Amino acid sequence: MKRLIGMQIAEKAFYDLDAPLGRVCSAEVPIPCAHHLEQAAIPQVEKIVAAARALLGGA
Repeated sequence: MKRLIGMQIAEKAFYDLDAPLGRVCSAEVPIPCAHHLEQAAIPQVEKIVAAARALLGGA
């Protein structure tokens, strides 16, 4: 059974967290067939890094 990373963190380290878990997910659009559009809809490294930095206060 697949387990989400966030769920594992919440279960095993909840009391060690300084902030709530954040979520980075796909855009609210149907996933397109064209590769370049699919890449635009699914979170890429840049979006994930930006979300992590925002969570850390822009560090």
